[in-house]
Amino acid sequence: MAIQNELKHGVNLTDLKWPSAIQDGINGIKLASNVMFILYCIGIAAAGIALLGAFVGIFAAGRFGAMVNSMLAFVSLPLRRIGCGFD
Repeated sequence: MAIQNELKHGVNLTDLKWPSAIQDGINGIKLASNVMFILYCIGIAAAGIALLGAFVGIFAAGRFGAMVNSMLAFVSLPLRRIGCGFD
């Protein structure tokens, strides 16, 4: 733990009666930030695919291209917003 390294020699977190709930909370924040980063990356990838789909949809007229592009747009926006931390 990084906090243990900041203490004076001979003093440990057990002597200070450091609650394990604090360390569990720190670990939870680390996990949540990793998950947010992954969701943000997935959202960016989906937005890139939607952009490529838009270019294909410009040249290939039809309902299928429009449907795929719309689906990717609806998927990418919530993932990017969750990944940024905006619920």
